[in-house]
Amino acid sequence: MTTTDLLCWLEERPIPERWSSRKTWSPPQRENVGRAPVRPRKAASAKARPEVVLSIDINQATAEEWDALPGFGPVLSLRTVKFREAMGGFASVDQLYMVYGLDSATMLNVKGQLVVDADDVEPLCMDSLTFRRLVRHPLFDAEATRDILRAWGRGASSMDAFWDRLNPSAENRERWGPYLHMCEPRMPVHE
Repeated sequence: MTTTDLLCWLEERPIPERWSSRKTWSPPQRENVGRAPVRPRKAASAKARPEVVLSIDINQATAEEWDALPGFGPVLSLRTVKFREAMGGFASVDQLYMVYGLDSATMLNVKGQLVVDADDVEPLCMDSLTFRRLVRHPLFDAEATRDILRAWGRGASSMDAFWDRLNPSAENRERWGPYLHMCEPRMPVHE
């Protein structure tokens, strides 16, 4: 007997009366005796927001500034600021799509009001970078972290040599490039 046969057989069987007559719990109905009539609640009133915000720098904006944008509330605003801190700054406006809860409709609505200065990104110093520090960064998973540290640990004397050893996809190199930097020039390894 196949699964399909079993499902067809179950559909043909009548439902036992003891299962079909089960009552589900529902809240008790209250009577409005001696009280003022209940008015339907109004939709949650939106805060008075400025109609036009000229532009905000996404690497400098506070939660209050994010909250002033349409589609952002206090929770999403705070989440965006925390995500920016975890990233070390945004290298592009498109990285906002990675913020949990920020949908594409909101992004399309506010994208024209957002500016970014990629120089505000806090670089990760390759010389002192640890696995724990890099894997906590939102852009790097454990596999990418392992590959990055292996490529760097093989005596890369420059970032160009590092990128050649790592050989990431063009997309990953573009995403990771603003965050990975060589802080101290390395001396060439003589063998």
